[in-house]
Amino acid sequence: LRGRRIRKLFYTTGGLGLGTVICYPAQTQDTVSGVVASVKKGELPTITVPSEVSSIADPAKVTQMVNTAITAVMNLYNSLTEAINSDTEKIPDLTSGDMNKSKPV
Repeated sequence: LRGRRIRKLFYTTGGLGLGTVICYPAQTQDTVSGVVASVKKGELPTITVPSEVSSIADPAKVTQMVNTAITAVMNLYNSLTEAINSDTEKIPDLTSGDMNKSKPV
């Protein structure tokens, strides 16, 4: 392992910071100056999450959506399985030369 996790964390954090500075220079400067001022006062910087975030990802709605998707996929799988099984029963047995006989499943 030899520090791969630490190296990966370092590069990921550095890339995230560099990308943020390039894409949002004004907001980044405001954030950095606020953090520097807090550290100079001897305080730990605080990070707050906007209240709108909780309305975006309501856990009950996410659970309901996932359950609906799982049910739909299961129904699709069952329908496809039934269709494939019914089609394979109707395939004629070409090895015997008789086109009227069906291939056993």
